[in-house]
Amino acid sequence: MTGTSTASRMRLRHSPTCSRRNESESRVSTLKKGSRLRGCIGMITAVRPLGEDVAENTASAALRDPRFSPVEPGEVSDISVSISILTEPVQL
Repeated sequence: MTGTSTASRMRLRHSPTCSRRNESESRVSTLKKGSRLRGCIGMITAVRPLGEDVAENTASAALRDPRFSPVEPGEVSDISVSISILTEPVQL
């Protein structure tokens, strides 16, 4: 599947109107199964438009978080996804 993004292989879609990109935003996708962490992947800064970044991070959290085995198709209905978009860090 060379040249095919993870999000498209998983049939994740992002809104074409969701093209906001702020270079200083952190975006993190967190997957939970019940109250337990099942995957979490994010970027310190934006590298793609918001919708694409969220789709790719969510797919990566499901399939490539090294702390967990990949999410199986039978688990999907039990998984909740949270998206965190953080502002630029400030020095304290």
